[in-house]
Amino acid sequence: MDSILGLAPLIQFFLVFSVFGLIGVLGPALVRRRAKGLAAKEHHDVLGIMFSVAAAFYGVVLAFVIVAAWQNFQEATARERAEALALTEIYVISTRLPPPMQQRMLAALRGYITDALNYEWSGKPNLRAGRQELVTMFNELLALEPQTTKQAILYGKAMDQISRLFEARQERLLYTQNNIPQIVWTVIIFGAVVTIALSFFFFTQHRVLQAVISMLFAMLVGLTIIAIYDLSHPYQGFSRIHPAGFKELLREIDRRTAALAGSQAPSVFAPVR
Repeated sequence: MDSILGLAPLIQFFLVFSVFGLIGVLGPALVRRRAKGLAAKEHHDVLGIMFSVAAAFYGVVLAFVIVAAWQNFQEATARERAEALALTEIYVISTRLPPPMQQRMLAALRGYITDALNYEWSGKPNLRAGRQELVTMFNELLALEPQTTKQAILYGKAMDQISRLFEARQERLLYTQNNIPQIVWTVIIFGAVVTIALSFFFFTQHRVLQAVISMLFAMLVGLTIIAIYDLSHPYQGFSRIHPAGFKELLREIDRRTAALAGSQAPSVFAPVR
C-alpha cells in the first residue's frame, strides 16, 4: 500500500470508489444467485443480529484507531515545528559568529535542511541523512570561547537549541515509521472483510437499491482505512506534513550566504585562538 501514499487525494478516492464500489455491487449479486434461500425473513432476523454486533464492534475499532492516528499526526506536526524553531534559533545565533565559523555553521545548517527535505521527507526516508551536519554544528559550537557575559548567554542558548534539535530530530524520525502495529492492521482488514461480506446477505426486492446501499457502505469502510493509512505516515505521501519552516529557513540561509559574499557581518564572539 506504500504506492498509494504518493497519489493525490482525488486519485485515492477514485481507486477506493472503484475497488470497494465494485465489491459492494458484485457481492450482493453473487450471493443472491447462490443463496436464494437466505431471502426469507427468518434468515434476516438472525443475520441482522450478527451484522449489528459485527458492525458495532468494527465501528468501535475504526473509531479508536483513527483517533489514535490523528493524534499521532498532530504530534508529528508539533515535532516538525519544534525542529524548525530550533534550527531558526541556531541560525540567528550563527549570524553573530566570527566570519569563518559563521560560514561553516551556515553551510552545515543548509546541508542539514537540504538532506532533511530530500531524503527524510520521501517515500523511503534515509534516517542517516543530516546526521553528519548536526555533529558538525555541535563541534563548531564547542570550539567557541565566550569572553563576555553576553557571549556566554548566547553560547548557552546555542547549546540548548542544539540539544533541542537532537531531541526533535530523533522524535521526528520515530514518527516516520508506521505507528500502527501489524496486529491492529490485521484486525482492521479482517473486520472490513467480515463486515462488508455480512452486508451481502440482506436481500430486498429492489436490486438496484440494495446494490447502491452495499456500494456506499463498502466505500465508507474503504475511505476510513485509507484515511488511517495516510495519517499513520505523517512524513510520506501526498498528504504528508509540509516542511514550510524548513523551506523558509533554507531561503533565508541562501540570502544570508549571498550577502556574506559581499560584506562581513559583525560578531559578538571573540575569534578563537
